[in-house]
Amino acid sequence: MAEVVWLASYPKSGNTWTRALLAGYFGEGVFDLNNLGKSVQITGLRSLDDLLGVDTSLLLKDEILAFRPAASRLLARDVAPRDLPTFGKVHSANVETAGGDRVFPAGAGRALYVVRNPLDVAASTAPFFGWTVDRAIEVLADEAYVLNRLRGRFLGVLPEPLRSWSGHVRSWLDAPGVPAHVVRYEDLLVDTAGTFAEALRFCGVEPDPDRVRRSVEAARFERLRKREAEEGFRERPDFAEAPFFRRGTSGSWRDELTPAQARRVVADHRAAMERLGYARLVAEVDGLAR
Repeated sequence: MAEVVWLASYPKSGNTWTRALLAGYFGEGVFDLNNLGKSVQITGLRSLDDLLGVDTSLLLKDEILAFRPAASRLLARDVAPRDLPTFGKVHSANVETAGGDRVFPAGAGRALYVVRNPLDVAASTAPFFGWTVDRAIEVLADEAYVLNRLRGRFLGVLPEPLRSWSGHVRSWLDAPGVPAHVVRYEDLLVDTAGTFAEALRFCGVEPDPDRVRRSVEAARFERLRKREAEEGFRERPDFAEAPFFRRGTSGSWRDELTPAQARRVVADHRAAMERLGYARLVAEVDGLAR
């Protein structure tokens, strides 16, 4: 029985790269960058409208949130008879609704949770959203932050409660009844094939080595950046101040954040960073000269 797999992440943490790997795997190394086909865009308004039979453009933000657990269950039900999992990209935290349900409730799929250290996330989200680095750091610490709250500027996507970076982590990894497998961006960089193969196994897909190899080659960062330059990338917002595929590295925070900014990120997220294996980064920031 196939499951829906929530491909969940805080923005700019490697979600698109992972979707490109999945699209490359199931497409035998060939995929349309602007239609990462095998992934379900459950955040899209049309998807929720179709699942629930409700015109969500008529609803308020909290009303949409109240419908989302039902949408998750309906999608999980519809996916079950299939042979392969269905992947649903989400940036939303797995928060509780006013009715006490979770947006992605127990028994309605599992989560492939893609995570990147918050120092690099701050450096990457700033140019993506047109923010200063200080503003990015504030958002990473904001438990009430909602992505896409201005519907007029984000047609086709839903408002998504994001929470802080640490709150986002907790909402997924501590969600009852939602098995989660963590994919660290940094591990994908070091061993793309091995890390991706483990993710496939978690999703119930026994990885074929040749298909993994073709997928990794097709989704190499340099190729994605070249394709964005040649074909454009519709997921890059108009107000972004840099290409979507910007640097594709780990550790850029060292030349993009000041020591004071790095210390603030660690002060805000120390516990979650240590939980996810970033203790060495925490120690490095603690040791920065004042």
